[in-house]
Amino acid sequence: MSDRELLEFIAAQVGKLTNNITDFKNETAQNFKEVNLKLDSLEKRVIVMENDHGSKLNALLDGYKQLAEGLEDINKDITTLSTRQDNQELQIKVLKGTSKYYQ
Repeated sequence: MSDRELLEFIAAQVGKLTNNITDFKNETAQNFKEVNLKLDSLEKRVIVMENDHGSKLNALLDGYKQLAEGLEDINKDITTLSTRQDNQELQIKVLKGTSKYYQ
């Protein structure tokens, strides 16, 4: 093989490599664009999910707080009623005890 033929062969190979690298760059750029579009779409979905679930979670926690407050009120009422009942039972015992003396 002559020097000229060798030089032409090398030039052809370099040309092929250049075309391959250009094609690779173009494909890679296209893939990055697709990945970025999918990532943007995914980020939007995550934001929607966070907002949706956040509001649902807030409503759930508000309901839990209201339930806990209601339970506290019920416990206070039960304590008050229990105390009143104890006082009434004591008063009944006293009245029954004094009624024996007046009979």
